[in-house]
Amino acid sequence: MKTVAEVLFGGKTLDDREVGIEIEVEGTDLPIVRDELWRTEHDGSLRNEAYEYVLNEPVPRDKVKIALLKLKKKLILQKSEIYDSGRAGVHIHINIRDLTRPQLYNFICLYLIFEDVLVDYCGESRVGNLFCLRTKDAEYLTDLLISSARNRELRELHTDNIRYASINCKAICQYGSLEFRAMRSTVDLKVLNNWVGMLLCLKDAAKTYENPQDIVGCMSAYGGKGFADHIFGDKLSCFPNLDWDTAVTEGIRRAQPLAYCSNWKERTSEGLGLERVQVAVPRPVFDRGERLV
Repeated sequence: MKTVAEVLFGGKTLDDREVGIEIEVEGTDLPIVRDELWRTEHDGSLRNEAYEYVLNEPVPRDKVKIALLKLKKKLILQKSEIYDSGRAGVHIHINIRDLTRPQLYNFICLYLIFEDVLVDYCGESRVGNLFCLRTKDAEYLTDLLISSARNRELRELHTDNIRYASINCKAICQYGSLEFRAMRSTVDLKVLNNWVGMLLCLKDAAKTYENPQDIVGCMSAYGGKGFADHIFGDKLSCFPNLDWDTAVTEGIRRAQPLAYCSNWKERTSEGLGLERVQVAVPRPVFDRGERLV
């Protein structure tokens, strides 16, 4: 079965470069950072003294802590103050070029199941935020995901209409990533490292299921707490005293229509397999170290 890289990017992968990071900040005494890891950009959606710190290129998962620590040290040295602004956030890109079509939808379904819990972790100001809408806030994303799965057309997701969801699926065709936009503006290393770790847990789990229907079945078998522990492992400690059965009830209901909308088998003889999906987009900036939005 073909991977996203083979279908959309001529087989070009990013090897182990798996995580892209953008950190939007509003504050005072903010440094301009330009080094081998980070660059500084201006963002017109932010106000007053504000920058966006962007990784020059994606990094391997084991280099995320190092990259974040290096940026944090520059902010400490400058004695920067970062405001808790609803306009600013942290955007994480997770490379999905190595996933097959069912694995990609597995990843998305897992996120939908846990979306409410994950967005709550990201901060009170991110719940219902117009820059990172949950599927319960804007159901159009679910409808479009179902259509793209039924039609086996990833290019249906290449639209700005879904760019400001908490999971930005436009990035699939644009960069070969899923963009997660829910995290508040912060340089708290523990919070950010845990957040990236949670998203990688979802990706890793997505590779272990044959298709999204298996995920729903596993959820039913394990129950909310057991399934969450199965997916997140030691990251479950980030959600103390949570009633998981209640917390994921809405999420599993939102994921089910997507999980059962397709038989998830490639029908290549009918011309409806992944090879049909060819997207005419500019050369992905996810390759050349430019902005990942």
